[in-house]
Order: sequence, then structure tokens, then C-alpha cells
Amino acid sequence: MKNLLKLGDRAADLCVAISNEIEVNMRPGGIYANATDHASKLMENIVRVAGILHAVNNENGDISYETLDAAVHICVFFSNEYMMIFDHTPSHVVNAMILNDWLTSNVRSRNQRYIPKRHTRQYCPSAVRKPAQFRDALEYLECSGYIRVFVDEKNRHLIDTMPNLPA
Repeated sequence: MKNLLKLGDRAADLCVAISNEIEVNMRPGGIYANATDHASKLMENIVRVAGILHAVNNENGDISYETLDAAVHICVFFSNEYMMIFDHTPSHVVNAMILNDWLTSNVRSRNQRYIPKRHTRQYCPSAVRKPAQFRDALEYLECSGYIRVFVDEKNRHLIDTMPNLPA
């Protein structure tokens, strides 16, 4: 008899957050605007990979937040590869997609909202670290409403990864 796997509570919350992020990115001007077929299946694939990881690691019970988070990292990596090969999007948009996926995997998925701009540039994927590429990617994400860059009262340059939420 087959066991039915389901997501734990925290994993289900992460699933909803990532699904919403993908949906936003499918809109015109979004990172997946030219690849809606790919994006529409991305969350389904993430959950499938989480199920495989759960089974391979002989985990019991529901699929955990940590397992789903690992699946997000794996699938986002391969999604980026797909987009670079099959999508003919301008390089600054591709770099913005890479940076936004990194922000989703490393900031938003951990329910964090703000991250120092310097830290982001230092630890984001190497393809986006060069000053011009980083600046253009940030500008595109900010103009598209995915982030907001600002200077706080301590004169730190921060990135708001959830600019649509109240401050």
C-alpha cells in the first residue's frame, strides 16, 4: 500500500509563500513572464522533489520545512539553468531573476524581510556580483515592485524583499 505524503504546517506555509512568489513573477514584466508554462509547473516540481528527498532520506511523518526548503534550492537552481538556456530575455532581466530567486531562497523563505545591500552583493550568485550587473538587476527588481532599496536611520543601505507589506 502506498503512503500518502503531505506537507507539515511550516512546509505548507512555505509552499504557499513560494507559490505566490512564482505567481507574481509570471505577470507581464515578471521574471517568468516569457516562461509561464515552466513557472506554472515549478511549485509542483518542488513538492515532488521534496517527496523524493523525504523518501530517500527515510523520513517519517509529514514532509518537513527543511526538506521542502532543500527542494526549493534544488529546483530554483535548475529553473535558473532552464531560463538561461531557453529564455531569450535580456541579460539584466536574467540577472534580476537570478538575484530574486536567491532572495527568495535565502531571505523570503526564512520569513526575513530586510537584508543589507552589501551582504546581498557579497553572497548572491557570482553571475550577479559585478557592480554593473548587480545595479541593473536591483534596479529592474525595484522598478518591477519585487524589492525596495532604501537607507535606514543608521545610514545602512537595505533591501526590502517584501515591499508590498506595511512597514
